[in-house]
Amino acid sequence: MKHQTTKGGPGCLARLPEDLGAQVRDETRVLLLHGRSSFEASGAAARLSTPETEAWTRFSNIGVNPELTSVLEAAELYRRLQPEAVVAVGGGSVLDTAKAMLALAEAAGRGSQGVEEALGGRFAPPDPPPVLYAAPTTAGSGSEATHFAVVYRDGVKYSLAHEALLPDYVYLDPELVSSCPPALAAASGADAVCQCVESWWNLNAGPRSRRYAEEGLGLLLPAFFAGEPEPMLTGANYAGRAINLTKTTAGHALSYGLTTRYGVPHGLAVLAVMQPLVRLMDAEHRFFAQPSALDALFAPWGARFPAAFGAFAEAVWARYPIGGYLSEAGSPPAAADAAAALSQTVNAERLGNHPVA
Repeated sequence: MKHQTTKGGPGCLARLPEDLGAQVRDETRVLLLHGRSSFEASGAAARLSTPETEAWTRFSNIGVNPELTSVLEAAELYRRLQPEAVVAVGGGSVLDTAKAMLALAEAAGRGSQGVEEALGGRFAPPDPPPVLYAAPTTAGSGSEATHFAVVYRDGVKYSLAHEALLPDYVYLDPELVSSCPPALAAASGADAVCQCVESWWNLNAGPRSRRYAEEGLGLLLPAFFAGEPEPMLTGANYAGRAINLTKTTAGHALSYGLTTRYGVPHGLAVLAVMQPLVRLMDAEHRFFAQPSALDALFAPWGARFPAAFGAFAEAVWARYPIGGYLSEAGSPPAAADAAAALSQTVNAERLGNHPVA
């Protein structure tokens, strides 16, 4: 895996233009991707407002989720500009759009056949690659620390993976996260917590990934309900490092339809799946019979991880209920139809990483 440089601390994003200037020859060949409103609201726009950045080309047609249409629009811009550097500043959707753009830039030039091949995992990133800079404005996805990108097409999630998609430089600036609305911060944080847990129990887990997962939970859980930006941002980065090694499991694999069909924010959708999933793993598979690091990490909510995780989830629902999203699926006939439709959105690859059948 290629080397990544991470910089942190309040205000660190302001150093990006100078750092970039040492890496590129032509400031007019820099492509900046950012959120529609978060770029201004987070303070990122002010930090990147310098004479050098005035020459950058900007792209912000990015929705709540990284949609294929937006990625292809960005890929077309990329092919025209041929940038020396790509800067992505935003939440997980912005960072994933930037990485997916690189994955699809060459393939999209070959039309629909090239796009289909890329979505199936057959693509070649730009060669030579641009220098990729990433600065998250939410503490959750960990996308800045992974070599894969998520793309949605017609409600179906695709994952694109390649070493070249790992950002070269990451700026963990907690001041960008402090303006995040509480509901979005909770959804993002829930995603990071679930990523750590899924990486910890993953079939692909090893000492390094479990260390990242445990360090991430050690930062995320004490700060979660206090909304402390710096530990949440650093913890989410550790979550990204963990899943970069293992990928996710059933919690994520079963959650995507809740977002695309009902609009449940991604992190809350994952938590909604994880709560009964943990109960199932405990009751039917005795997966948590032996004490583990998860017991100690979730100790503020209970003596054993399964009950403690459930109590943590209930504390989230007490503040950010998701029932309103799912009301149309509440009656038994509607629920049966919903279950049948949701089963078609399951990501089988991620499901295959789960430790029990």
